[in-house]
Amino acid sequence: MNAQRKRAIKTSSSELPTGRRKSSGIFGTKQHQLMGAILALIIGMILFVQLMAWSLVTTGEQRRHADSRMNTRNHHLARTYIPASTIDLPSYTRDMARRAIRPAPWTCGDKRVVVDPLTNVRPIFSFVHVYKAAGSTLRDFFERYSLICRKSWMVLISCTKVKSSSIRANEDWEGCRVKQVVNGRHVDLHNIDDAKGERPYPTVNNTILRENFDIYGGHIQIGSGDFIHGRPVTDFPSQTPPVRHIVFLRDPMARFVSGIMYEQKVGTIKESDADKSLEGTVALIKKRVRGSRKSNSYMTRSFRYLLTPFQNTANMTATDIRLSTPEENRAKAQAVAAIRNLVHYNVIMGMAEQMDKSMIILRHALVSDRYTDDDLREYIDDLFGNYDNERSTEEETEENGMISRPKERFNLSERNGVSTAVVLQELKKDDDFMQIFQEYVKFEQMIHDFAWEMHKLQLEEATQIELKNKL
Repeated sequence: MNAQRKRAIKTSSSELPTGRRKSSGIFGTKQHQLMGAILALIIGMILFVQLMAWSLVTTGEQRRHADSRMNTRNHHLARTYIPASTIDLPSYTRDMARRAIRPAPWTCGDKRVVVDPLTNVRPIFSFVHVYKAAGSTLRDFFERYSLICRKSWMVLISCTKVKSSSIRANEDWEGCRVKQVVNGRHVDLHNIDDAKGERPYPTVNNTILRENFDIYGGHIQIGSGDFIHGRPVTDFPSQTPPVRHIVFLRDPMARFVSGIMYEQKVGTIKESDADKSLEGTVALIKKRVRGSRKSNSYMTRSFRYLLTPFQNTANMTATDIRLSTPEENRAKAQAVAAIRNLVHYNVIMGMAEQMDKSMIILRHALVSDRYTDDDLREYIDDLFGNYDNERSTEEETEENGMISRPKERFNLSERNGVSTAVVLQELKKDDDFMQIFQEYVKFEQMIHDFAWEMHKLQLEEATQIELKNKL
């Protein structure tokens, strides 16, 4: 009986549904519960991570949109500095400064063409005239220098949009026009009118410059002469480009103010902004700067001269620069490229704020202290002597007449006692506006500050060499 009961119980137990078998007792039930809890926890953690990631992305987008709106509405709160970690600038050494200002291999008064021993080609200088940075003064200077030392000088205009393809292919520089030529090689110093011509050349290209000119300049881009000698600059020794560039810069705020005053003077401004009084000029400048910052724009006018024809300024971006807006990225990238160009071409660096000191550098580079006769030495002393007693800011120079011209000629950006310096002084009384102004010019200021260090090294080298020569 007992055996039959056991067999019945065993048979009944084996016929239970699989999911309800209790061969393991209550331990099997707890194991399943634990596994379910762990699985639920894992799924919950995955969902939580995804939710947090989505939240961060959404918050970031909202923050960027909010920042963009804040920049538009409250542009005066924008940064007035550039984080040092975002700047990757080249170095500039004393040896580079010494090489930049090395004396031209020619003799003042000798019209024969010579060869630069460092490049094995004819020495040619290119003056890059940055807008409102002592360009008119320097054009007059190069004209007089060319007549004294029997060199040739060409003034070019409208050359900032010359296509790189035409330069590389030795085609005419489309859009670029010849304004004036002074050919001191073929005239007597005392008959200078014969040396001048308004447009003796219908156009300009590499061949015309290479075969006829020692110095050319105007509103042109740095690097325009890269193919003048028919070979790329990479074929020449490092820091010794075949065309030697001369660049003068000026404090960005002063340059901007001077540019506005010039527009008012010559009438290239709408009538409602033509009030030339101090108050009217200050109001116009504030209007222009605030309007530019409202659209996240920066002062970048010098870039059209300090970037080469081969650098696509319209599409320059910097994906590795993480600043607040695309406009800021682009302006920053262009400013860094401009600084690298100053170093790559190892330019002779002048500063309008120190015109007298800049002329010390320029004299060292252009005059090797060799003359065909003593009269020329006196002429050169007189030419550079015009700068010795000038005060050291271009604003003051403008108030007293341009130094290389007859004293009765005045710079067009000054009128009726309202000068660049006076306008700047008035603007500085408004602290809130000056914060906006500083932000507006910050990338031009970065270039100016770097150039100033180049200028100081070159001045030190020129001064030391001059002292050694006098011993």
